[in-house]
Order: sequence, then C-alpha cells, then structure tokens
Amino acid sequence: NEVAEVLARYFDSLASESSHFKVQTIDHALAFEAASKAGINDNGYVVVAHGEQREKIRVGLKLRTARSAMRRFDSNFAKALVKVTREKAIAYFTIGHGERSMNPQSSDKRSPVRLLKQQLQANQYEVKPLGIAEGLGHSIPKDASMVFILGPEKPFLPEEIDAIRDGIERGVRILI
Repeated sequence: NEVAEVLARYFDSLASESSHFKVQTIDHALAFEAASKAGINDNGYVVVAHGEQREKIRVGLKLRTARSAMRRFDSNFAKALVKVTREKAIAYFTIGHGERSMNPQSSDKRSPVRLLKQQLQANQYEVKPLGIAEGLGHSIPKDASMVFILGPEKPFLPEEIDAIRDGIERGVRILI
C-alpha cells in the first residue's frame, strides 16, 4: 500500500543506523498467524515490539487519509519505542515545604511543573508525591529512581535531610 512504501524508506534509514533494529512487513491476509501474534487484526498498523511488549500505531493504507497520522508518526514511533524498551521507574516530588506544584494555588505566581510531569510520564516514569506522610521523615522509598525538590519555601526537617542524604548514598538521583 501507499503508506507502507513511505514507511519503508523511514524504517530502512533507521535499520541502516543500528544492528539492533529489525523491520518486518506482514500482510494480514497472507500471514494471519504472524499478524495475530503481533497483536493486529487488520493492515494499516505499525507494531513496535521488544520482547513481549508491543505497542500499535494506526497509520492507515492510503496516503490521502493517512496524512494526519503520518505527520505525527515520528513522535508516535518514538513514544512507542520508549514504552516497549524502557522499564517503569518512579519519580517523587517533595511536598510540604511550599514547593512548585502540578496544580499551584492562585497565589503562587511561579510556573507550574505540569510539563515536567508529562515528560516524565512519556518516558515511563510514574510520578508520586513525597512528604512526611509518605515517609520522607524516615527514608526515601526503595522504589525511587529520582526525587525532585523544586523551589521549597520552607526548610526541611533534620530527619528529612537525613533521609535525602541516605537516598543519595543509595544511588537515588536528586534534582534540586
């Protein structure tokens, strides 16, 4: 189909840059079992797979109707690739010290951090709050990959500082 021809050039250039990248074209009608194994039941899809993980991207069959999908394809492909190749991780944002927030109050004139949260989620991070109630007075959770401390306006308690120091020694990345 027309769209497959355009995408073939796109994928040929990617495959020539990496030995870890394999491209396979499957016609649903001619290779029903292979298409089913890939998780598709119709032509017009690109499946990004790594191990048992699979993400589908609908592109369509005719260029005229696939223009919108083709304009967004590079972005959608990159998101799917990250989703199937990167393990989930957890990023914590400290709370309780007047930090910048995802949903700031009207009196807070600082920029919110919604975009940062969206970018983290797009890169397979689960975003969680971290304050005294979540255990910051004792330790940083064992599942933490990263902790963000964004613009606190009140001091941290000594116990919280000790927990952050312990987290750094454990290898948790801290962004202040």
